[in-house]
Amino acid sequence: MPNHGICPKCYENDIQVAIRNHVQSHLVCRRCNHSWIERSDALKHHRNQRLGKLEDIEEVLLKRRYEKLDQHFNEGKIDLQEYVDSLTELEDQTKSVKSTLATFLTKRL
Repeated sequence: MPNHGICPKCYENDIQVAIRNHVQSHLVCRRCNHSWIERSDALKHHRNQRLGKLEDIEEVLLKRRYEKLDQHFNEGKIDLQEYVDSLTELEDQTKSVKSTLATFLTKRL
């Protein structure tokens, strides 16, 4: 983990690492004495890998949902209004999932 960076309070880059381990570093700004904790680069990397896998899985599931909906419509199991309503619902669910994944990403920085 680097022992340099920018203080989120005064935006100076005179940072001192007070405590460092494999999980996180406790950083202190030498100028304003503000302290904060940063997660290790390894943890950030693993989180990003997990998030990428979740996004890939969601993409596959979304494709299957669209295909199944198209199949039901083409086979005449649902009418045009049901198809449109289902598409709208599917798009809302997709936005919700993407929002949840984005929230997960920003919370875990």
